[in-house]
Amino acid sequence: MAYFSRNGFTPANRSIIKTPVTSYLANDREFVTVKDVKYASLNGVENDKNHNDFTVNERELEKVMEYAKCLIWNLLHLSEHQHIERETLLEFTATWSQFVRWRSFKRTELQFAHYSLMLELEGKLNALVKTHRQSDLIEISLSSQLNDQLNNSLDEMKYLRNIKFDEIRFDSK
Repeated sequence: MAYFSRNGFTPANRSIIKTPVTSYLANDREFVTVKDVKYASLNGVENDKNHNDFTVNERELEKVMEYAKCLIWNLLHLSEHQHIERETLLEFTATWSQFVRWRSFKRTELQFAHYSLMLELEGKLNALVKTHRQSDLIEISLSSQLNDQLNNSLDEMKYLRNIKFDEIRFDSK
């Protein structure tokens, strides 16, 4: 958004309001330091520039859900094995962490029913990796309650297309 506001672009149905603090002259040009930049929607309501209230389009939400479905399915699959290699768990945990830090995922906080579950599991996976630093083989065991919750989540997302783990790509959208 900073790039767009510097270059004169504004989000759809919004205009930029700049509140100057001071202005000064240098090399015969006037410079204005800006205290705050706010986006005013056409209906007059102002929003802080850091507030992320932009709506998520249907395709973006669907992609987040497809990735979540893939991650959940893989977690269930990994938990079925007696032990998995540490490198496999590290790669899986890194991908999960990328997912919850992905801008598209963050924007779906209000629309994606499994948002908090995905955040919670990322923390648990990172804790598992930290507690087994010296182990080459690690066991992932899920409680029956968590296992049921994950399976229910998969059932809710069953209409989404199935993607493979290596197809997950986090773009800058």
